[in-house]
Amino acid sequence: MKFKLIIFTVVIAFFQVNAQNNKYLNTESYLFKTADSSSKKLGYFKPNASVVLIESLGNGWSNIKTDNLDTGYILTKNLSDKYTSSKRSNILKDNPISNANSNFGNYHSYITVASLRIRNKPSLDSEIVGKLSCGQAVPVKYLPVDPKSWVNITNSRFVQRQFLGEKPTHNNLVEKYNNIQEQDFKNRLKIAERIVELSWNSNQTHLKEAYQILNNLAVEIKDEKLIKNSQFFIEYALGQLNKKNDSEIEDFIKNADFIIKGISVKNQFVKLSEAIKTFGEPKDVKNMQDECGIYYSNLFYFYDNINLSVNKEENLANIDYIQLSKNFKFKINQNNIIDHTISELNFIKKYASYIRTNINYPNRYFWQNDDGGYYIEFKNGYAYSITVFSIC
Repeated sequence: MKFKLIIFTVVIAFFQVNAQNNKYLNTESYLFKTADSSSKKLGYFKPNASVVLIESLGNGWSNIKTDNLDTGYILTKNLSDKYTSSKRSNILKDNPISNANSNFGNYHSYITVASLRIRNKPSLDSEIVGKLSCGQAVPVKYLPVDPKSWVNITNSRFVQRQFLGEKPTHNNLVEKYNNIQEQDFKNRLKIAERIVELSWNSNQTHLKEAYQILNNLAVEIKDEKLIKNSQFFIEYALGQLNKKNDSEIEDFIKNADFIIKGISVKNQFVKLSEAIKTFGEPKDVKNMQDECGIYYSNLFYFYDNINLSVNKEENLANIDYIQLSKNFKFKINQNNIIDHTISELNFIKKYASYIRTNINYPNRYFWQNDDGGYYIEFKNGYAYSITVFSIC
């Protein structure tokens, strides 16, 4: 019992010490290699950057560890115990970290390359946990000088410093693309992909032109998959030139419903008893967390081709998802019924002015209003499923 008490006390003490060692920048600041303001600068801080205090030297300097695990020295007066909203006004003119603006509400930097891999540790050998696109803003409060160093963009997700900077511009990238030798297909493709991703991350400005550049290159190198993909988005971009406003989209989808063979569907509801009679017992049953109160019921029944939010007392089930087939269809209105036979290209040609999509969700398209909407997913070039979503 005494042994357990000692361990427990040590654990508490460990966490207390670490909590005491957590500090926050109260102003913009440099990280220095030594405890001397004339020494080499290792990085830049913005206010409220989180660091760990290694040692307070007592001479006005502290040795610290940054969120990317770099170590160096900083003036002790620039450290605070708490995150604060009252930031000192020391501005470093050469600080490359961007301030909050209308596009991004915190300190940030921009991705300057296409399809940048995110790592879970500051190492090329660590696990890849995601990707970022050219022109995408990421939160940054500490930025090292060394281009080979790593940047913690949030919650231990790391990218290399050399791929962060000011937001690229369409004109500069196009000029760079045009200056590459015609037979240098590798570098032309690299810059063309940046042009496309930047267009998505710039309110889809220049999207048609970007995909036309990519399509022309795809034809040159005879990449059939790339030709097909770029043609999709040229059609999408053409449709977006006549983009419907939010009220028009809401009016378009307001009476949308499902058609399921053998079951009566009304406003996306079916009788639970009728569903069980038709589909049998569910393959899986789960109680889903619903902090926003967006589900009809927390109890979900899962089948191969449909998911239902069910209320046993009311004998009702709300359709949350269907896999499209000849027996499962999505009806927007009498003239717009979607099933598994519609190709992705034909879908885009028909609905491009009503839908939204995102470079981070390939083959997925949204109809959305203020409360939520629907997204359709395509697989192997054809409509695969419809999911109902609500906005919290």
